[in-house]
Amino acid sequence: MKNDDVFLKFKNLLNFVFNNEYSDFYRAKYEKAGFNPASNFNSIDDVKKIPFLAKKELLEIDLFKRLFVEEKKVGTIAVTSGTTGEPFVIFYHESDIYSPPYFPELIDEKIRLLCLSPNPPMTTLFYHLYSLAAKKTNGPRAYVGDVSNLSASCQLAEMLKINVIYTFPSLAIVLNDYLEHYPGLKKSLKCLMLVGELVTPGKKKLLKTLYPNLKISLQYSSNEGPAMAFQCRYLAERNDQIHYHTRLNDYYFEIINPETGQSVESGEKGELVITNFWNSATPLIRYKTGDLVSFAQNDCPCGAPGPLLRHWGRANYDVVKAGGFVLKTEMLEKPLLNLKEYVEDAFEAHIYEEFIGAKPKVRIILNLSLKNGVKESAELKVKIQNEFLENWRLSPKLNLEKALSAGLFEPIQINFVEFQKSPKAQKRFILH
Repeated sequence: MKNDDVFLKFKNLLNFVFNNEYSDFYRAKYEKAGFNPASNFNSIDDVKKIPFLAKKELLEIDLFKRLFVEEKKVGTIAVTSGTTGEPFVIFYHESDIYSPPYFPELIDEKIRLLCLSPNPPMTTLFYHLYSLAAKKTNGPRAYVGDVSNLSASCQLAEMLKINVIYTFPSLAIVLNDYLEHYPGLKKSLKCLMLVGELVTPGKKKLLKTLYPNLKISLQYSSNEGPAMAFQCRYLAERNDQIHYHTRLNDYYFEIINPETGQSVESGEKGELVITNFWNSATPLIRYKTGDLVSFAQNDCPCGAPGPLLRHWGRANYDVVKAGGFVLKTEMLEKPLLNLKEYVEDAFEAHIYEEFIGAKPKVRIILNLSLKNGVKESAELKVKIQNEFLENWRLSPKLNLEKALSAGLFEPIQINFVEFQKSPKAQKRFILH
Protein backbone atom coordinates (compact mmCIF):
# COMPACT_ATOMS: atom_id res chain seq x y z
CA MET A 1 0.00 0.00 0.00
CA LYS A 2 1.40 3.41 -0.99
CA ASN A 3 2.17 6.03 1.66
CA ASP A 4 -0.55 8.31 0.27
CA ASP A 5 -3.12 5.53 0.73
CA VAL A 6 -1.94 4.82 4.27
CA PHE A 7 -2.03 8.53 5.11
CA LEU A 8 -5.60 8.78 3.86
CA LYS A 9 -6.65 5.74 5.91
CA PHE A 10 -5.12 7.32 9.02
CA LYS A 11 -6.71 10.68 8.26
CA ASN A 12 -10.16 9.14 7.91
CA LEU A 13 -9.71 7.02 11.05
CA LEU A 14 -8.53 9.94 13.17
CA ASN A 15 -11.38 12.09 11.94
CA PHE A 16 -13.83 9.28 12.76
CA VAL A 17 -12.68 8.82 16.37
CA PHE A 18 -12.00 12.50 17.12
CA ASN A 19 -15.45 13.66 16.02
CA ASN A 20 -17.35 10.55 17.10
CA GLU A 21 -20.83 11.02 18.55
CA TYR A 22 -20.84 7.77 20.56
CA SER A 23 -17.47 7.84 22.31
CA ASP A 24 -15.06 10.58 23.37
CA PHE A 25 -12.34 8.09 24.39
CA TYR A 26 -9.78 9.14 21.78
CA ARG A 27 -10.89 12.78 21.77
CA ALA A 28 -10.23 13.07 25.52
CA LYS A 29 -7.01 11.07 25.26
CA TYR A 30 -5.61 13.17 22.43
CA GLU A 31 -6.67 16.51 23.89
CA LYS A 32 -4.92 15.61 27.14
CA ALA A 33 -1.76 14.76 25.16
CA GLY A 34 -1.97 17.96 23.13
CA PHE A 35 -2.53 16.15 19.85
CA ASN A 36 -5.09 17.45 17.34
CA PRO A 37 -5.51 15.45 14.12
CA ALA A 38 -6.60 18.54 12.18
CA SER A 39 -3.39 20.47 12.86
CA ASN A 40 -0.83 17.85 13.94
CA PHE A 41 -1.35 15.19 11.28
CA ASN A 42 -0.26 16.37 7.84
CA SER A 43 1.85 13.52 6.45
CA ILE A 44 2.54 9.84 7.03
CA ASP A 45 5.60 10.84 9.08
CA ASP A 46 3.23 12.40 11.62
CA VAL A 47 2.04 8.92 12.66
CA LYS A 48 4.79 9.07 15.28
CA LYS A 49 3.05 12.08 16.86
CA ILE A 50 -0.06 10.02 17.65
CA PRO A 51 0.00 8.88 21.30
CA PHE A 52 0.40 5.15 21.90
CA LEU A 53 -2.53 3.12 23.20
CA ALA A 54 -2.05 0.60 26.02
CA LYS A 55 -4.38 -2.22 26.95
CA LYS A 56 -4.51 -0.90 30.50
CA GLU A 57 -6.23 2.26 29.24
CA LEU A 58 -9.01 0.21 27.65
CA LEU A 59 -9.48 -1.95 30.73
CA GLU A 60 -9.79 1.04 33.06
CA ILE A 61 -12.90 2.51 31.45
CA ASP A 62 -16.45 1.24 30.99
CA LEU A 63 -16.39 -0.88 27.85
CA PHE A 64 -19.39 0.91 26.33
CA LYS A 65 -17.53 4.23 26.62
CA ARG A 66 -15.07 2.92 24.02
CA LEU A 67 -17.78 1.75 21.64
CA PHE A 68 -17.68 4.01 18.57
CA VAL A 69 -20.89 2.91 16.86
CA GLU A 70 -24.53 2.65 17.88
CA GLU A 71 -24.93 -0.35 20.17
CA LYS A 72 -27.67 -1.93 18.05
CA LYS A 73 -25.23 -1.97 15.11
CA VAL A 74 -22.81 -4.29 16.92
CA GLY A 75 -22.64 -7.54 14.98
CA THR A 76 -20.67 -9.60 17.47
CA ILE A 77 -18.58 -9.32 20.62
CA ALA A 78 -15.28 -11.08 21.28
CA VAL A 79 -14.09 -11.70 24.84
CA THR A 80 -10.69 -12.92 25.91
CA SER A 81 -8.71 -13.06 29.14
CA GLY A 82 -5.42 -12.93 27.25
CA THR A 83 -2.10 -12.77 29.04
CA THR A 84 -3.28 -10.43 31.77
CA GLY A 85 -6.02 -12.77 32.98
CA GLU A 86 -8.58 -9.94 32.87
CA PRO A 87 -11.64 -10.23 30.61
CA PHE A 88 -11.22 -7.96 27.61
CA VAL A 89 -14.04 -7.08 25.22
CA ILE A 90 -13.78 -6.09 21.57
CA PHE A 91 -16.86 -5.01 19.61
CA TYR A 92 -17.36 -5.53 15.86
CA HIS A 93 -19.81 -3.61 13.70
CA GLU A 94 -22.34 -5.74 11.86
CA SER A 95 -20.85 -4.70 8.52
CA ASP A 96 -17.14 -4.98 9.38
CA ILE A 97 -15.72 -7.40 6.82
CA TYR A 98 -12.77 -9.66 7.47
CA SER A 99 -11.78 -11.14 4.12
CA PRO A 100 -9.04 -13.76 4.49
CA PRO A 101 -6.51 -13.24 1.66
CA TYR A 102 -4.70 -16.52 2.08
CA PHE A 103 -7.31 -19.15 1.14
CA PRO A 104 -6.33 -19.40 -2.56
CA GLU A 105 -2.73 -19.95 -1.49
CA LEU A 106 -3.27 -22.96 0.77
CA ILE A 107 -4.59 -25.86 -1.28
CA ASP A 108 -5.60 -26.51 -4.89
CA GLU A 109 -9.27 -27.16 -4.25
CA LYS A 110 -12.34 -25.42 -2.90
CA ILE A 111 -12.02 -24.76 0.82
CA ARG A 112 -14.39 -26.52 3.22
CA LEU A 113 -13.34 -25.28 6.64
CA LEU A 114 -14.17 -26.37 10.19
CA CYS A 115 -13.45 -24.06 13.14
CA LEU A 116 -12.54 -25.68 16.45
CA SER A 117 -11.91 -23.04 19.11
CA PRO A 118 -11.98 -23.47 22.91
CA ASN A 119 -13.13 -19.85 23.22
CA PRO A 120 -16.90 -19.58 22.46
CA PRO A 121 -16.91 -15.78 21.94
CA MET A 122 -14.01 -16.06 19.50
CA THR A 123 -15.86 -18.86 17.69
CA THR A 124 -18.85 -16.56 17.34
CA LEU A 125 -16.57 -13.83 16.00
CA PHE A 126 -14.99 -16.27 13.56
CA TYR A 127 -18.35 -17.42 12.24
CA HIS A 128 -19.71 -13.90 11.92
CA LEU A 129 -16.70 -12.47 10.08
CA TYR A 130 -16.04 -15.44 7.82
CA SER A 131 -19.69 -15.82 6.92
CA LEU A 132 -19.88 -12.14 5.92
CA ALA A 133 -16.70 -12.56 3.89
CA ALA A 134 -18.11 -15.66 2.17
CA LYS A 135 -21.29 -13.83 1.15
CA LYS A 136 -19.59 -10.69 -0.11
CA THR A 137 -16.41 -12.11 -1.64
CA ASN A 138 -17.65 -15.55 -2.75
CA GLY A 139 -15.15 -17.05 -0.35
CA PRO A 140 -15.25 -20.40 1.44
CA ARG A 141 -18.02 -21.35 3.82
CA ALA A 142 -17.04 -21.98 7.42
CA TYR A 143 -18.55 -24.49 9.82
CA VAL A 144 -18.18 -24.56 13.60
CA GLY A 145 -17.39 -27.69 15.59
CA ASP A 146 -17.66 -28.44 19.32
CA VAL A 147 -14.35 -28.69 21.19
CA SER A 148 -16.11 -30.38 24.13
CA ASN A 149 -17.16 -33.21 21.81
CA LEU A 150 -14.33 -33.83 19.36
CA SER A 151 -15.82 -37.15 18.25
CA ALA A 152 -19.00 -35.45 17.06
CA SER A 153 -16.95 -32.67 15.48
CA CYS A 154 -14.87 -35.20 13.56
CA GLN A 155 -18.02 -37.01 12.46
CA LEU A 156 -19.46 -33.71 11.18
CA ALA A 157 -16.18 -32.90 9.43
CA GLU A 158 -16.14 -36.32 7.76
CA MET A 159 -19.72 -35.87 6.50
CA LEU A 160 -18.94 -32.39 5.14
CA LYS A 161 -15.67 -33.56 3.55
CA ILE A 162 -13.79 -30.87 5.44
CA ASN A 163 -10.33 -30.22 4.00
CA VAL A 164 -9.11 -27.41 6.30
CA ILE A 165 -9.39 -27.30 10.10
CA TYR A 166 -8.92 -23.97 11.84
CA THR A 167 -7.88 -24.47 15.47
CA PHE A 168 -5.29 -23.91 18.18
CA PRO A 169 -1.92 -25.77 18.10
CA SER A 170 -2.50 -27.48 21.47
CA LEU A 171 -5.94 -28.65 20.32
CA ALA A 172 -4.47 -29.93 17.05
CA ILE A 173 -2.15 -32.20 19.07
CA VAL A 174 -5.14 -33.67 20.94
CA LEU A 175 -7.20 -33.95 17.76
CA ASN A 176 -4.68 -36.29 16.17
CA ASP A 177 -5.85 -39.24 18.29
CA TYR A 178 -9.46 -38.78 17.15
CA LEU A 179 -8.64 -38.77 13.45
CA GLU A 180 -7.67 -42.45 13.59
CA HIS A 181 -11.36 -43.29 14.01
CA TYR A 182 -12.48 -41.24 11.00
CA PRO A 183 -10.63 -42.47 7.90
CA GLY A 184 -12.86 -40.43 5.60
CA LEU A 185 -11.78 -37.21 7.34
CA LYS A 186 -8.14 -38.25 7.25
CA LYS A 187 -8.49 -38.71 3.51
CA SER A 188 -10.22 -35.37 2.82
CA LEU A 189 -8.16 -33.26 5.22
CA LYS A 190 -5.40 -31.33 3.49
CA CYS A 191 -4.46 -28.47 5.79
CA LEU A 192 -4.37 -27.31 9.40
CA MET A 193 -4.70 -23.55 9.92
CA LEU A 194 -3.41 -22.77 13.42
CA VAL A 195 -3.87 -19.59 15.45
CA GLY A 196 -3.95 -18.34 19.03
CA GLU A 197 -0.66 -19.63 20.46
CA LEU A 198 3.00 -18.98 19.81
CA VAL A 199 4.37 -21.81 17.66
CA THR A 200 8.10 -22.31 17.96
CA PRO A 201 10.08 -24.28 15.34
CA GLY A 202 10.15 -27.16 17.86
CA LYS A 203 6.38 -27.25 18.20
CA LYS A 204 5.95 -27.01 14.44
CA LYS A 205 8.29 -29.97 14.03
CA LEU A 206 6.11 -31.94 16.45
CA LEU A 207 2.97 -31.03 14.50
CA LYS A 208 4.61 -32.10 11.24
CA THR A 209 5.46 -35.43 12.87
CA LEU A 210 1.83 -35.92 13.89
CA TYR A 211 0.48 -34.73 10.52
CA PRO A 212 3.13 -35.65 7.94
CA ASN A 213 0.74 -35.45 4.97
CA LEU A 214 -0.91 -32.12 5.83
CA LYS A 215 0.06 -28.57 5.11
CA ILE A 216 0.36 -26.65 8.38
CA SER A 217 -0.28 -22.94 7.96
CA LEU A 218 0.09 -20.59 10.91
CA GLN A 219 -1.64 -17.30 11.56
CA TYR A 220 -0.44 -14.56 13.84
CA SER A 221 -3.11 -12.80 15.88
CA SER A 222 -3.45 -10.88 19.10
CA ASN A 223 -6.15 -11.06 21.76
CA GLU A 224 -7.62 -7.90 20.27
CA GLY A 225 -8.74 -9.32 16.94
CA PRO A 226 -8.43 -12.00 14.27
CA ALA A 227 -5.31 -12.78 12.27
CA MET A 228 -3.11 -9.83 11.41
CA ALA A 229 -0.58 -11.96 9.55
CA PHE A 230 -0.70 -15.29 7.74
CA GLN A 231 1.31 -17.95 5.97
CA CYS A 232 0.86 -18.75 2.31
CA ARG A 233 1.61 -22.26 1.02
CA TYR A 234 5.30 -21.42 0.63
CA LEU A 235 5.83 -20.01 4.12
CA ALA A 236 3.84 -22.95 5.52
CA GLU A 237 6.45 -25.33 4.11
CA ARG A 238 9.37 -23.66 5.88
CA ASN A 239 10.41 -25.23 9.16
CA ASP A 240 13.66 -23.51 10.15
CA GLN A 241 12.17 -20.08 10.80
CA ILE A 242 8.53 -19.05 11.12
CA HIS A 243 7.57 -15.99 9.10
CA TYR A 244 4.27 -14.38 8.13
CA HIS A 245 2.85 -12.09 5.48
CA THR A 246 1.14 -9.04 6.96
CA ARG A 247 -2.37 -7.78 6.17
CA LEU A 248 -1.25 -4.41 4.87
CA ASN A 249 -4.69 -3.32 3.65
CA ASP A 250 -6.26 -3.71 7.08
CA TYR A 251 -3.47 -2.91 9.54
CA TYR A 252 -0.52 -0.55 9.94
CA PHE A 253 2.50 -2.16 11.59
CA GLU A 254 5.25 -0.48 13.60
CA ILE A 255 8.09 -1.99 15.62
CA ILE A 256 9.39 0.07 18.54
CA ASN A 257 11.83 -0.17 21.40
CA PRO A 258 9.44 -0.96 24.30
CA GLU A 259 11.49 1.17 26.70
CA THR A 260 11.95 4.31 24.59
CA GLY A 261 9.01 4.14 22.17
CA GLN A 262 11.35 4.88 19.27
CA SER A 263 11.30 2.86 16.03
CA VAL A 264 13.93 0.12 15.86
CA GLU A 265 16.38 -0.36 13.01
CA SER A 266 15.39 -2.64 10.15
CA GLY A 267 15.72 -6.30 11.16
CA GLU A 268 15.91 -5.60 14.90
CA LYS A 269 13.51 -7.02 17.47
CA GLY A 270 11.01 -4.74 19.14
CA GLU A 271 7.45 -4.46 20.39
CA LEU A 272 4.73 -4.61 17.74
CA VAL A 273 2.41 -1.62 17.53
CA ILE A 274 -0.69 -1.92 15.33
CA THR A 275 -3.37 0.34 13.95
CA ASN A 276 -6.56 -1.41 12.85
CA PHE A 277 -8.27 0.20 9.85
CA TRP A 278 -11.24 -2.14 9.51
CA ASN A 279 -12.84 -2.41 12.97
CA SER A 280 -15.13 0.62 13.27
CA ALA A 281 -16.72 -0.44 16.58
CA THR A 282 -13.51 -0.70 18.63
CA PRO A 283 -10.76 0.97 16.59
CA LEU A 284 -7.24 0.47 17.87
CA ILE A 285 -4.79 3.26 17.00
CA ARG A 286 -1.07 2.75 17.70
CA TYR A 287 -1.93 -0.10 20.06
CA LYS A 288 1.01 -1.67 21.91
CA THR A 289 0.54 -5.43 21.63
CA GLY A 290 3.31 -6.59 23.97
CA ASP A 291 4.62 -8.96 21.28
CA LEU A 292 8.28 -9.11 20.31
CA VAL A 293 8.62 -9.17 16.54
CA SER A 294 11.00 -8.25 13.74
CA PHE A 295 10.76 -7.67 10.01
CA ALA A 296 12.69 -9.78 7.53
CA GLN A 297 13.34 -9.47 3.81
CA ASN A 298 10.49 -10.83 1.72
CA ASP A 299 11.93 -13.66 -0.36
CA CYS A 300 8.61 -15.52 -0.69
CA PRO A 301 7.73 -16.55 -4.27
CA CYS A 302 3.98 -16.01 -3.74
CA GLY A 303 4.28 -12.31 -4.53
CA ALA A 304 2.52 -10.94 -1.43
CA PRO A 305 3.81 -7.40 -0.77
CA GLY A 306 5.64 -6.04 2.25
CA PRO A 307 8.35 -7.45 4.52
CA LEU A 308 7.90 -10.73 6.35
CA LEU A 309 7.02 -10.67 10.04
CA ARG A 310 8.68 -12.91 12.61
CA HIS A 311 7.09 -13.39 16.04
CA TRP A 312 9.61 -13.98 18.85
CA GLY A 313 7.31 -14.13 21.86
CA ARG A 314 5.75 -11.97 24.56
CA ALA A 315 7.46 -9.24 26.57
CA ASN A 316 6.70 -6.99 29.52
CA TYR A 317 3.85 -9.15 30.79
CA ASP A 318 3.10 -10.34 34.31
CA VAL A 319 1.73 -13.72 33.20
CA VAL A 320 2.84 -16.23 30.59
CA LYS A 321 1.63 -19.75 29.84
CA ALA A 322 4.11 -22.51 29.02
CA GLY A 323 4.14 -26.28 29.33
CA GLY A 324 0.65 -26.29 30.81
CA PHE A 325 1.69 -23.93 33.63
CA VAL A 326 0.68 -20.34 34.29
CA LEU A 327 3.81 -18.45 35.38
CA LYS A 328 3.34 -15.15 37.22
CA THR A 329 5.88 -12.53 38.19
CA GLU A 330 4.49 -12.54 41.74
CA MET A 331 5.79 -16.11 42.12
CA LEU A 332 9.29 -14.64 42.36
CA GLU A 333 8.53 -12.28 45.24
CA LYS A 334 9.46 -14.72 48.03
CA PRO A 335 12.78 -15.97 46.61
CA LEU A 336 13.80 -12.39 45.76
CA LEU A 337 12.93 -11.27 49.29
CA ASN A 338 15.05 -14.08 50.73
CA LEU A 339 17.95 -12.97 48.50
CA LYS A 340 17.61 -9.21 49.10
CA GLU A 341 21.15 -8.87 50.53
CA TYR A 342 22.60 -10.21 47.27
CA VAL A 343 20.39 -9.16 44.37
CA GLU A 344 18.16 -6.26 43.40
CA ASP A 345 14.38 -6.59 43.49
CA ALA A 346 14.42 -7.15 39.74
CA PHE A 347 14.58 -9.88 37.13
CA GLU A 348 14.14 -10.74 33.48
CA ALA A 349 12.92 -14.30 32.94
CA HIS A 350 13.15 -15.82 29.46
CA ILE A 351 10.72 -18.75 29.17
CA TYR A 352 11.18 -21.40 26.48
CA GLU A 353 8.67 -24.17 25.75
CA GLU A 354 10.38 -27.17 24.15
CA PHE A 355 9.12 -30.58 23.13
CA ILE A 356 10.42 -34.12 23.44
CA GLY A 357 7.93 -36.04 21.33
CA ALA A 358 4.51 -34.71 22.30
CA LYS A 359 5.58 -33.84 25.85
CA PRO A 360 6.31 -30.15 26.57
CA LYS A 361 9.19 -29.10 28.79
CA VAL A 362 9.93 -25.60 30.07
CA ARG A 363 13.39 -24.02 30.13
CA ILE A 364 14.02 -20.81 32.11
CA ILE A 365 16.90 -18.37 31.79
CA LEU A 366 16.74 -15.93 34.70
CA ASN A 367 18.67 -12.66 34.54
CA LEU A 368 19.32 -10.96 37.88
CA SER A 369 21.12 -7.79 38.93
CA LEU A 370 23.64 -8.01 41.79
CA LYS A 371 23.67 -5.31 44.43
CA ASN A 372 26.58 -2.92 44.63
CA GLY A 373 29.53 -4.54 46.39
CA VAL A 374 28.34 -8.12 45.83
CA LYS A 375 30.77 -10.16 43.73
CA GLU A 376 29.73 -12.92 41.37
CA SER A 377 30.87 -16.41 42.36
CA ALA A 378 29.98 -20.02 41.68
CA GLU A 379 28.91 -20.46 45.30
CA LEU A 380 26.56 -17.48 45.12
CA LYS A 381 25.02 -18.75 41.89
CA VAL A 382 24.32 -22.16 43.49
CA LYS A 383 22.79 -20.48 46.54
CA ILE A 384 20.49 -18.39 44.32
CA GLN A 385 19.53 -21.38 42.17
CA ASN A 386 18.60 -23.42 45.25
CA GLU A 387 16.49 -20.56 46.59
CA PHE A 388 14.48 -20.35 43.38
CA LEU A 389 14.15 -24.13 43.11
CA GLU A 390 12.66 -24.30 46.59
CA ASN A 391 10.54 -21.15 46.73
CA TRP A 392 9.43 -20.57 43.14
CA ARG A 393 6.06 -22.22 43.66
CA LEU A 394 4.04 -23.26 40.61
CA SER A 395 1.13 -24.30 42.83
CA PRO A 396 0.62 -24.67 46.60
CA LYS A 397 2.07 -28.21 46.44
CA LEU A 398 4.52 -27.91 43.56
CA ASN A 399 7.74 -25.93 43.55
CA LEU A 400 10.27 -25.61 40.75
CA GLU A 401 12.49 -28.34 42.20
CA LYS A 402 9.69 -30.94 42.15
CA ALA A 403 8.69 -29.89 38.64
CA LEU A 404 12.29 -30.38 37.53
CA SER A 405 12.42 -33.84 39.16
CA ALA A 406 9.19 -34.78 37.37
CA GLY A 407 10.76 -33.88 34.03
CA LEU A 408 8.43 -30.90 33.45
CA PHE A 409 11.21 -28.30 33.63
CA GLU A 410 14.86 -28.19 32.72
CA PRO A 411 17.48 -26.89 35.19
CA ILE A 412 17.16 -23.15 35.65
CA GLN A 413 19.98 -21.02 34.24
CA ILE A 414 21.02 -17.95 36.28
CA ASN A 415 22.82 -15.01 34.66
CA PHE A 416 24.00 -11.80 36.34
CA VAL A 417 23.43 -8.70 34.22
CA GLU A 418 23.23 -4.93 34.52
CA PHE A 419 19.82 -3.68 33.48
CA GLN A 420 19.73 -0.53 31.37
CA LYS A 421 16.73 0.78 33.29
CA SER A 422 16.50 1.24 37.02
CA PRO A 423 16.61 -2.30 38.50
CA LYS A 424 13.51 -1.60 40.56
CA ALA A 425 11.51 -1.06 37.37
CA GLN A 426 12.75 -4.22 35.69
CA LYS A 427 10.34 -7.10 36.30
CA ARG A 428 9.22 -9.05 33.28
CA PHE A 429 8.67 -12.42 31.66
CA ILE A 430 9.51 -12.99 28.03
CA LEU A 431 7.96 -16.04 26.38
CA HIS A 432 9.85 -17.48 23.40
